[in-house]
Amino acid sequence: MRSSPQVPGIVHRELARIGAGVATARLRRNMSQQELADRLGVSIHTVRAVEAGRTGTAIGTYLHALWVLDLLPTVEGVADPALDQVGRAYEASDRRRRAGSGRGTMDDDF
Repeated sequence: MRSSPQVPGIVHRELARIGAGVATARLRRNMSQQELADRLGVSIHTVRAVEAGRTGTAIGTYLHALWVLDLLPTVEGVADPALDQVGRAYEASDRRRRAGSGRGTMDDDF
């Protein structure tokens, strides 16, 4: 078994929340873990890993489960550059720094 890199607690909690949501959605649809596994083309162990929020489970498997359960639209906006306020602030700061660098002045020193 491969060891997982250290993952921050907040990531563990978010994966656990998503996994619990997958389990709840599956149960509301009266679907067994085996039925979900069959729809995903994975083992029942993988479905259990998703529902437990395990960090070593591929993100594609989480997204596929959400798609099967008609919940994929709930991740809309994840990593949307338009919502990246920190990145946009860095970008704006970098533009200001480059604009004030003085490289725009011309001289005849060759």
